[in-house]
Amino acid sequence: MSTSTPPSEILLRGLSDFILSPREDLDCELKGWLDLKEELHKADLAQAILALANYGGKYIIIGFSPKNGQWAPSIPHPSDLKDYSQDIVNGIVERYCEPSFQCNVYHVLHPLSNEFFPVILVPGNHRVPIRAKRDGPNKQHVQQNVYYIRRPGPQSAPIQTAREWDTLINRCIRNAKEDLLEDLRSLLSSSEPPSQLVNQDFEDWIQESRRRFESLIQQNLPNETPSRYAGGVWVAAYSIMDDFKPLDLTEFLKILQEVEGGETGWPVWMAQRGDPFSPHPYEGHIECWMNSPRAIFQDAAHSDFWRANPKGKLFLLRGYIEDNHKDVEPRTVFDPIIPIWRIGECLLHAERLAHKLEVPNTIIRFYMQWEGLSGRSLNAISSPSMWSPFGRISHQNTVKSSLDIPTEKISSNLPELIQNLTRPLYEVFDFASVPFQTIQNELSDMRRGRFRI
Repeated sequence: MSTSTPPSEILLRGLSDFILSPREDLDCELKGWLDLKEELHKADLAQAILALANYGGKYIIIGFSPKNGQWAPSIPHPSDLKDYSQDIVNGIVERYCEPSFQCNVYHVLHPLSNEFFPVILVPGNHRVPIRAKRDGPNKQHVQQNVYYIRRPGPQSAPIQTAREWDTLINRCIRNAKEDLLEDLRSLLSSSEPPSQLVNQDFEDWIQESRRRFESLIQQNLPNETPSRYAGGVWVAAYSIMDDFKPLDLTEFLKILQEVEGGETGWPVWMAQRGDPFSPHPYEGHIECWMNSPRAIFQDAAHSDFWRANPKGKLFLLRGYIEDNHKDVEPRTVFDPIIPIWRIGECLLHAERLAHKLEVPNTIIRFYMQWEGLSGRSLNAISSPSMWSPFGRISHQNTVKSSLDIPTEKISSNLPELIQNLTRPLYEVFDFASVPFQTIQNELSDMRRGRFRI
């Protein structure tokens, strides 16, 4: 068997059986021998490929003709099949199909005649309908900008009815959803598990940052009773799992200023110079605690503490904005919408930093923690008209969530990533869950700069 792409044994057996007693169907078109040096024959094959691609894909078998009501090998059989190579077939796809795609071509041995026959596997998992890119000679077989599909008969023909369009568009929508789900499954499972040493290094960074924060509280807010953070905090941390050019702290601060986001009015890792928000060097890191008595806001939700290591490790701690809402008693409510925005900001920050450090194809180790949840109930105070499973209460005080994420998947899979990261958070509120459409809508608003509290 000669082939450009080696098939599996199962596929090989199936194709051999298929050409032993071939039949034409909606997902299989049979053709006699074609001279693929001739443009008219290229257009003939292109029509079949276009129609099968829009129908859902499958087989084109070359070298068979109808005889006495059945399909039999066409005579004479070519002396060789070099003109039916995968490169030639995909050249026809490139010439006639928009958008282009890849077909697999196998030369399959007929069990009885002991001759090889080309079998073209046309994919059908397209996110958009495939149209003809150009006319065939004298507009034969294919016409530019026409969409072809398989129709009972069977035949390959232009789309003619609303039902055929509806079937095609719905298939493309399903394919797009499946691709998104597969992207998410891939990013959750494809990367190699990091070593225990790398795991421990990131955990040590988080714990070290927490200890530093606690020491600052004791030193600077000893008389603040209760502490502004007593109602609970949320933590975000990430690490860029790659090596890049060493940076001094001055260079790194400049980069942090450049990647600061504008998704909300109070961005994460706010790195601009000037009291009361001025970051400063501390033991080889950049550190910032927004606790100046000259700050306009003195609540925990505006008293961020953050640290950044020039090796690509960042940490952020912030209180709950819900506890500063005029219509809400502190420590009683958790808004299910706000985490969508906050995690979205943090992930996009990580993506921008990785690109700025020239490691755009790395892995981001991402961590979230929410504390002070016990006794709080879900209530979407940031958007009262928005969906909210009112009255669901958390009986658990702390929730942690983490994920290793390929940087190139962040923007394209942001809703799926946030759904995955927030699932354990929402579940502690009496098994609550946030509809995926809500997550998509909120992220769309975030990217358009429609601020939440």
